[in-house]
Amino acid sequence: MDNKKKSKKFILAIVAVLLVLGAAILGFVLWYNLPINKINRAFEEGDIKEVVRLFPELTKDEDIDSVSARLKDMAGDYYDDYLDGDMSYDDTMAFFKLVSRKVLKKDKQVTKFINNINEIEQSRTDFNEALILMKDEDYLGAISLFEQVSKLDKANYKKAATKIEECKTAYCEKAIEAADELIESGDYEGALEVIKEALEILPDDEALLGKLAEIMSYMDVDLEGKYTSTIDLGDLIAGELGLTGYNVYFPAVLVLELSDD
Repeated sequence: MDNKKKSKKFILAIVAVLLVLGAAILGFVLWYNLPINKINRAFEEGDIKEVVRLFPELTKDEDIDSVSARLKDMAGDYYDDYLDGDMSYDDTMAFFKLVSRKVLKKDKQVTKFINNINEIEQSRTDFNEALILMKDEDYLGAISLFEQVSKLDKANYKKAATKIEECKTAYCEKAIEAADELIESGDYEGALEVIKEALEILPDDEALLGKLAEIMSYMDVDLEGKYTSTIDLGDLIAGELGLTGYNVYFPAVLVLELSDD
């Protein structure tokens, strides 16, 4: 009888241990499969798609805030890597499109990152296309694209300013060279048009203005005609009459007439 009681107690003890062990295992399984723990494991594995997929399952505010903050930090890292050239545009935007779709769609900083990245990518494209146009001696086209390079594009903004000056110099040299060829052939009108067209683009360029003066010196400029000009003699008259401090306006029209005679 005592053996039976001992056997029964032993069985009950085993059952109790199994129940406790089962409860512990069940508790661990439930804990292991909590959305926040799944998300943490996804973060560790670098599986952001899984993080975003599980995000709607979070119910606690602290978990929602924690995951959102973690993704915002990652967004900053992705942005910096893109600026430094360590991350491609496609990979960067794939991340931002993913996290902004469900998690950070209303976050102003993330929206700014996305807008800046798109602006910088366009800027980089413009800069590279401008280099091609510059190589092909399409200097005006190159200048137009270089001028569109964004200040946010730190790698190319200062370079673009330098390239613009190089293009202007090359454009002027090309225009002057074309004008010189026309001058040699006696086509002063053609040379004048070339320089005038260039001056419409770069009106203050000294080399172009010098070439314009040179061309004009070769041409027989017709000055025949009547020219008028109005000048104010008020100050002179006031001084002569001793009217110091008075504002005197006395217009005089000068007429200059030139003729072949």
